Amino acid sequence: MKRKNYVNNKTFYDELVKYKIAFDLAKENNLPPPPISNYIGECLYLIATKLSNKPNFNRYSHKEDMISDGLENSIRYLHVFNPERSNNPFAYFTQTIKNAFIRRIKTEKKQLYLKFKATQSHHLTSQLNDNSFVIENNDIVNGYIQEYEAAIQKKKDEAKGLEKVLKPENEP
Repeated sequence: MKRKNYVNNKTFYDELVKYKIAFDLAKENNLPPPPISNYIGECLYLIATKLSNKPNFNRYSHKEDMISDGLENSIRYLHVFNPERSNNPFAYFTQTIKNAFIRRIKTEKKQLYLKFKATQSHHLTSQLNDNSFVIENNDIVNGYIQEYEAAIQKKKDEAKGLEKVLKPENEP
């Protein structure tokens, strides 16, 4: 039994070719970009929604934000898709949406880190001001902060290592 695809890649491609022609014509005549067709919008929405249900993305509480970011990026860069280079818009926009999801996850992780770090600093400051030395032991928050900081340090160390490879020590 053959699986039915939720996006018809050929029709999606044909609609994007029409859009690209209209976009280029509008650009030549200094007109605003044309609106995207309902079919293109539906395809992008289906791709984003189905991708958000994959196991590596579906556990996040900010899934709706991820879908919105994916749609925004796809629509913003719709004119970048080049039908002469590729006839697979499904793969192109799936990757575009996936990248938007990853950026949103990184942003959310950073915001959570900042929130935990600020809370931790607030607790420490208020304890010092009260002259009480009760240390709050929240293993989850402390573990998250340590993991986040370790990941940042690892990236810095890798960048330094790459810097040394690109720039030998005997060069100024």
